[in-house]
Amino acid sequence: DIGKIKISNVDAAAMAGLLFRKKIDAAAFLVTNQEFLDRQASRFGEHVVALRYADYGLEIYGQCIAASEHSIATHADVLKRFLRATFKARLYALGNPEKTVSIHTHAYPEIDPADALFSLKAVLPYLFNQVTDKSGLGNFDLQRVKTTYEIVAQAQGLPTTGSYLDVIDTSLLPARP
Repeated sequence: DIGKIKISNVDAAAMAGLLFRKKIDAAAFLVTNQEFLDRQASRFGEHVVALRYADYGLEIYGQCIAASEHSIATHADVLKRFLRATFKARLYALGNPEKTVSIHTHAYPEIDPADALFSLKAVLPYLFNQVTDKSGLGNFDLQRVKTTYEIVAQAQGLPTTGSYLDVIDTSLLPARP
């Protein structure tokens, strides 16, 4: 019951500490942070439990790459190259997580390699899973798009007068390997 929940807006950097010290009962984080947060919570004798929407039947897209219609019309070549590079990098990371982390931490030496590998391994199942197995990387399951569109529109108080098909454009997707 949303009426029984007190919502507090706090600085994102403070949320974990407030949660660990039981100043708040829950906080919104990406599910890929759950194991990392749980390691931190253990320092306070606490345990973090993720409440994944999908575990409660919500089958929507959690991430997408968005571009304005203007950008698609005027910078199609740049966007095509961006998508090709993004997909190539994700596929490389899937097959070479340790090398991916090595490249990343070479560019950003302030990042702990163990933490980077931990984070990468946490995110990979959300990039490659039964949805991408079925539809293909970058492609869409139209029922999932429809459900996502309806739920987001309702949650944000947006009109649903358009078609859910109006929010996707696959014209710039690269050829599959």
